[in-house]
Amino acid sequence: MSQIETDHEFKTRMAAEGRAIYVPGKTDEQIAAEQERKAAPKPVTLHLSENDLTGIMQALPQTFDLVSDLARACEYLGGSGLADDVASDLAPVLRLFARACQAAEAQELESLFKLETQLRDAVAEEGA
Repeated sequence: MSQIETDHEFKTRMAAEGRAIYVPGKTDEQIAAEQERKAAPKPVTLHLSENDLTGIMQALPQTFDLVSDLARACEYLGGSGLADDVASDLAPVLRLFARACQAAEAQELESLFKLETQLRDAVAEEGA
């Protein structure tokens, strides 16, 4: 009497025989553990001069404003903010640029904001 293979066993056997490619996935527990590990704070040591730290802390908020302003300006100009003859050629480019800036706001700037917050907290703790 032969034993019935599970789906995983069948796919593993086919891969071992070179008849298929099989990369088993992760269990729900493995995914949850990985997400928890990635979300946990990780201590990092930075060695910055006072001038560099001050420059970074001043530049970060200005960078947030710059990207936001660029997104809004391009969105405006790509819409009805330009004369009709110019808008037909330039509007799609400006709308794409606005979308790129908005994507940066949603992704990259969030990470930079977290960095800025951590830097400010570290400076405040050091001064206390």
